[in-house]
Amino acid sequence: MPFPEGSSFRSSSLPDPFSREALQPAADYILVKAKAGGHAPTLGIICGSGLGELAAMLERPVALPYADIPGFPVSTAPGHQGKLIIGRLSGMTVILMQGRLHAYEGHPLWKCTMPVRVMRMVGANTLVVTNAVGSINPQYQVGDIMLVCDHINMFGLAGNSPLRGPNDESFGPRFFALNGLYDSKLRQLARQAAEQVGIEETMREGVLTISGGPNYESVAELKMFAGLGVDCVGMSSIPESLVAHHCGMKVLAFSLVTNQCHLDPVLHSSAAPNHQEVLDAADAKKGDLKKFVSKFVENLHNEQQRDLLANGNGINSNGTPSCNGTTNNGTTSNGTTSNGTTSNGTASNGATSNGVQPSNGHTSNGVPSQTSNGTSTSNGTSNCKGSINNGSLLNNGAVAS
Repeated sequence: MPFPEGSSFRSSSLPDPFSREALQPAADYILVKAKAGGHAPTLGIICGSGLGELAAMLERPVALPYADIPGFPVSTAPGHQGKLIIGRLSGMTVILMQGRLHAYEGHPLWKCTMPVRVMRMVGANTLVVTNAVGSINPQYQVGDIMLVCDHINMFGLAGNSPLRGPNDESFGPRFFALNGLYDSKLRQLARQAAEQVGIEETMREGVLTISGGPNYESVAELKMFAGLGVDCVGMSSIPESLVAHHCGMKVLAFSLVTNQCHLDPVLHSSAAPNHQEVLDAADAKKGDLKKFVSKFVENLHNEQQRDLLANGNGINSNGTPSCNGTTNNGTTSNGTTSNGTTSNGTASNGATSNGVQPSNGHTSNGVPSQTSNGTSTSNGTSNCKGSINNGSLLNNGAVAS
């Protein structure tokens, strides 16, 4: 029995359209086209509103319309062109989605995130995810860029996940932690890039949530998000980030503020958003976004080159080549143990390194570390370092939790 087209439910009794086997034809097609262009991508980029023109900066681009890729879903949202483009940017080979997929287009979440798994299969180990958002934090202005440090996944809380259904262990485990989903080192490189291109004053860091769309949020929903400590709300990015993290990719997610969700709790009102203002704000910021992403990719490339040099590019300290963690003279790297000692093996998602537990509320060497959950701040301070008051709705003795 074939998988029902358009179904959001993946049954364990039917062939899984989200498995490696099902996605292999798409990956093979892309790899052939990439190789013909002399490319081997290692960085994936999902372009939200305002970033589609980043494709024009790629050197030796290979453009693949979604409709030409076997089994690939097609984007229908205004402002999303629907092409996969491979090329060189700031020293790295990138695979770039010029237009993404949304649940409101009728795609199930697994199909919205299918391109992420395909990117991983063709060699990308890092993902940059972008989207347009409305700001709930009153300190944020239209044109600001928010680096996502955490999220509240309304889809997931309602039981709708792109990973719901059969799990392909070749991508990742059935159950997995979200600690470190939004990579702190990548956020640091992004902040450096913002300073280098002169937009550091518009750079924020905060918590993202998602609504299903295509309608914008009601005033009551915005009040709820504000009370939960959300900084911005969008209609994408979180599902793709989850799938990327599940299959071992490092993730940088950032959001362009294209409208403000200013609330009047007395009148129970908020300015009505519209899609044209989203497109206009994205268009006004596209020059800064292109410079910012290009500089970030350059910083990432330079960082990776420094790491290669520091690690001897696979050659150990006595000059003898090592192969994929194979020991030479008792020395290993990249987390392979030598004499019971782990090298470069700091673990995430609850794993241990050298017997030391990770933070995020766990203990390290028997000393409890502080968690960031439950620390209450106000005046629009980012929820990345505790809950926020958002400066508008919860000033009358209420506590944001």
